[in-house]
Amino acid sequence: MLIAAPPHDQNAANASQPDPLMRAAQNDKNRAWLRWLVTLVVSGFLFAYLPFWIGALWLFATLLAETVSATARARLAKGDCGVARVYVGAIFAVSTLWIAHALMLWAQNDDLARIAALMDLFTVALYGAVGGHKDQRILLALTAPPLLALASLLIGFAWSQAPAPLALIASIATLGACLTIAANGLAMHRSDQLLLSANVEVAKERDALETRVLERTQDLQKAHAALQAASRAKSEFLRVMSHELRTPLNGILGYAELLAEDIEAGEAKQDDALKIAASGRRLLRLINDVLDLASLEAGQISTGRENTDLSALLAAAQHSASEIAAQNQNQITINIAPEALFVATDAKRLLQIVRHVLDNACKFTNGGQIKISADIKTSAEGPKLIIAIEDTGVGMAKEDLQRIFEPFEQASQGMARSHEGAGLGLAITQRLTTLLGGTLDVTSTLGQGAKVVLELPAD
Repeated sequence: MLIAAPPHDQNAANASQPDPLMRAAQNDKNRAWLRWLVTLVVSGFLFAYLPFWIGALWLFATLLAETVSATARARLAKGDCGVARVYVGAIFAVSTLWIAHALMLWAQNDDLARIAALMDLFTVALYGAVGGHKDQRILLALTAPPLLALASLLIGFAWSQAPAPLALIASIATLGACLTIAANGLAMHRSDQLLLSANVEVAKERDALETRVLERTQDLQKAHAALQAASRAKSEFLRVMSHELRTPLNGILGYAELLAEDIEAGEAKQDDALKIAASGRRLLRLINDVLDLASLEAGQISTGRENTDLSALLAAAQHSASEIAAQNQNQITINIAPEALFVATDAKRLLQIVRHVLDNACKFTNGGQIKISADIKTSAEGPKLIIAIEDTGVGMAKEDLQRIFEPFEQASQGMARSHEGAGLGLAITQRLTTLLGGTLDVTSTLGQGAKVVLELPAD
């Protein structure tokens, strides 16, 4: 007898998606041992309790089924798709032969024979329901004969034992039940096929997704490698330019200052030398700003913490801005609370921050006041150092406050034309403040000056 069982390797079947009939044939081969076991059990029962010819007929049907099955499987394995109809037809023929054998047993009017007949019918129907669902053709070939046989037996029994009206009702009910069973079987088959197709599509999509993820990962790795190479190139550029630009410029500044000292006071050449020195210092500040900004963006600036004399630090910042303050006739005052005289912070970075803010205040204030105040504020996170720098300069509009921290930006184009500077000071200041774990707040009113408040951890 032919048995179409579940696939031996479901994952492999789903991945390759072979023809359902080919899968059924392979499953038929894999379950040969089960069919031979059933054959031995049933043959033993038939030869022991029924006439010899009945057992011989059973054995003949089994051998015929195995021969047809093996022949069809061999041809299908070679790719002979034309034998598919013959294969399904052979299954139907052998199934019908089994049913004929069952009907013949039923006709013996012997209890044991009828038990054997029912065994035939239910065995074929069970094998069809369990093993034939992988291919609709095999499902029909295996289940149609037993269903028809069962329907015939039930209808015949009804007409022989019941009145005609009741027998008619029983016949209609039997046919309806058979049709329902057949419809449910086909529906189950279609459901299985849809599920199988969905699994195959999911497997394909998963494979495609894995391929896309792999390709994307490789692209990201290449991009990451390119970024690392660019970062290394940028670091090397900063290292080289830091030396190549600053070293000769420092030499120019030194010689200009020496020249100014050697020339007698009041001579025109001394004024020229002082202008050279002033221009050189301005250029050096610009170079330092550009290199510092590049280092900040590359993450190459480190910070530390040390006990800092805030009074000396603010005095150094005031001295650095004294030239610009004198040019614009500004007055700088410093007020430090006693508890803020010494704080734990990065003195070098804090001096850079204060210098940039103070230079900015001096540059945009003419004949005004610039006040620097420092204090300590307690908070839930710990003590905070508050440094406020307030000027009476030109101020700025609220809409300009959003972009003054961008590199190469100033409050307005008019200010950029009337005041020197590349617009890097506040951009560097904000990044250094963030690096130190602090915040920077700017408030201003156009024409009424500006106030910059720096807040840093002080413990």
